Amino acid sequence: MDGGDLVMGLSHKDFFNVSQEKQEEVWNQLSEHERFLVRCSTPPGMNTKSIPCNSCKHRVEKKCKAFPDGLTGEIITRKTKDPYGECANKIFYEKK
Repeated sequence: MDGGDLVMGLSHKDFFNVSQEKQEEVWNQLSEHERFLVRCSTPPGMNTKSIPCNSCKHRVEKKCKAFPDGLTGEIITRKTKDPYGECANKIFYEKK
């Protein structure tokens, strides 16, 4: 994969081969399981979809009180830029 063309059924490994400009779009195409694998495979300090959501007390069993319909690529991008800003519905990140 050269990062130019997006294909359905992408794996977490494909995610890292896509340019950062395309990662938000690719993120929306990954299954929940593949998103989990991206988060687990991200090396410390790598600037990808690294957000504090996984250690937030408002996220319980893959559900978030602020984003009950799930985390979209747009939300991930916003939280990457401002991890501690308001999420939604007056909910902010709080460490578990």
